[in-house]
Amino acid sequence: TRPLPARLDVSLQLSPGLLAYDAIVLADIDPSIFTADELWNLLAYVEAGGGLLLFAGPNAFNKAQRGWGPLAPALPIDIALRPMKQTTLWNDAVRAETTATLPVVLADHPVARGLAAPLGGTPTWQVATLRAGALVATAGDCPLIAAHRYGRGRVLTVAAFPTGQPGDLFTAPGWPDLLRQGVLWLFGRDQDLAVARYDADLAAIPAGETRVFALE
Repeated sequence: TRPLPARLDVSLQLSPGLLAYDAIVLADIDPSIFTADELWNLLAYVEAGGGLLLFAGPNAFNKAQRGWGPLAPALPIDIALRPMKQTTLWNDAVRAETTATLPVVLADHPVARGLAAPLGGTPTWQVATLRAGALVATAGDCPLIAAHRYGRGRVLTVAAFPTGQPGDLFTAPGWPDLLRQGVLWLFGRDQDLAVARYDADLAAIPAGETRVFALE
């Protein structure tokens, strides 16, 4: 990974910093690699209108060594830390990896709306609870994909990661469209995707005449 830009304020610090990006994707990232200032900068980025997409992984979410600290209020889920790396201060036994493959079920959310292709299942779902925002997809009781508006920005969490095996969510026919709509939602483009009302005069339009069309 690359260090995060430290500057955010264009007018005061003459650099857009993180705000140069429409969205930031963090996949299989343990928050312990970030400094406190970098986590605060990520929070400020979301508050100012940025989009943040978090993926689980073998070193992230349940398996991370530390939580998201100041960024946690912006996340739609609370993540149960269950790190595999042990220290003298960690007294619990090492927990076995999750093996049950759970089917992915879409919820009623703009990210999932209109999707019909199969999404398979996932054996890598992570233990989490919905804290704020809304569900996009579930795997059993797990909020597999969750969305949250925070400040002027948006956050999407995916509490699973690819296995590369057939039938996995990330190789399923429906995954590309689900990911595409998720990114559009992060960009604030979900409002563009649905037409609530359309009124039009269907008569032919002779040359030189005008018609009024209403689109909401």
